[in-house]
Amino acid sequence: MGHARVVAAAAVLLAACVRQGSGVPLPAGRSPISAGDVRRHVQELAGDAYEGRGAGYAGEDRAAAYIEARFRTIGLRPAGDPSSSGRSYRQEFQFHPHAPELPGQVLASRNVVGFLEGDDRTLRQEIVVLGAHHDGQGLAGQADADRYPAADGSTDDTIWNSADDNASSVAVLIEVARSILRDRVPHHRSIVFVTFGAEEHALNGSVHYVTDPPYPLERHVAMVNLEKLGRVPAQEIVAAATGSCACWDDILAKANAGTGRKVRPAIAEIVSDTDHYPFDAERIPAIVLGAVHEEDTHRPTDSSDKIGYEALAARADYVRAVTLELLNRRDTPRFTAPPGPDLGLIPVVASDSEIRILGLPEGSGALKVSSVIPGLPASRAGLSPGDFIVKLEGRTLETAADKDAVQKAADGSSGPIEVSVLRQGRLEVVSIRPGRPDRG
Repeated sequence: MGHARVVAAAAVLLAACVRQGSGVPLPAGRSPISAGDVRRHVQELAGDAYEGRGAGYAGEDRAAAYIEARFRTIGLRPAGDPSSSGRSYRQEFQFHPHAPELPGQVLASRNVVGFLEGDDRTLRQEIVVLGAHHDGQGLAGQADADRYPAADGSTDDTIWNSADDNASSVAVLIEVARSILRDRVPHHRSIVFVTFGAEEHALNGSVHYVTDPPYPLERHVAMVNLEKLGRVPAQEIVAAATGSCACWDDILAKANAGTGRKVRPAIAEIVSDTDHYPFDAERIPAIVLGAVHEEDTHRPTDSSDKIGYEALAARADYVRAVTLELLNRRDTPRFTAPPGPDLGLIPVVASDSEIRILGLPEGSGALKVSSVIPGLPASRAGLSPGDFIVKLEGRTLETAADKDAVQKAADGSSGPIEVSVLRQGRLEVVSIRPGRPDRG
């Protein structure tokens, strides 16, 4: 190797060590993901042309098209719905949004799904999922997925660009996929790269994935979900839902050792707050990696100029290390069932206009069923998207209905939970029997 090439190689290695902040070099043949790599995706997806990527609207569809184009350029195999020329990259679905423009509104969204087959003849049958939601908060006037106003009270900005939540994570996912193929990194298991639609509306994209999976769920062995990775650059990211597998401590520790980071489990419990949950509900070990903060979250001020791109690139290197550890470890991750019932029910609080259309008394509240996990108690009881829960154990729900009220009732009950449901104008009483089916 000539002197110039030696100097250049040393510079790349030094840059990798400095950016990781510990002097730990990346493994041979694996180049670091750069700030420029992730910046261009965040700035694109968080631009005004995408109108905040509100699920079910044109801006989200444009975001899906952008991600699809990146997957095609990278060389991922399309793993979505069938098309006239084979599989597409898209999984289309419909959903009942939170705070719809009009009562009864149903919107269409899509996941973007790419596949990379593993290089081990046996382990390639097992699938790891790396996911992140691509939808954001959208525009004023669209179905409202908990949009908050600007902290200073300004009303000038009508686009919630949703840069950190969650264009930052989509950028990481794209670059992890690109770097694995670019550097020809060994990956024994197969991997699905997926960006989910309608996460902000009760996880409908990830629920659709597990309900109508592109490959049999039995092949899926682990899932890593990415959430809000672009802010608080001086703060270490954390892992949540680590109680889903005894394997996570070892996987995180090995990724830490390889990148010089100090990522630690923060929450062992499985909480139905983002797209890992449907996988855990299907007994597929799944965690969330993200930065804990509320800076501009769900506000129009969540803009691309506030992202710490050097930190985001370093976090992308860590996500890649976790992903590769999952792809290449010999032991298959095994799900650990958490204590307590899991109803598989994901509701949203009914809007005031929906309450009026339902004809409920003044001061009443309701929970609209937005999605359910197949095979779990809510599904077995017959609850379906579009149902409205108006009573719980004979008690009328209040206006400020807690969306977790039914789950909390199940947590404290030793028997069936009785709910009254309005369905197409008819009131029905449904009995939900908590309990987990044995799924192996």
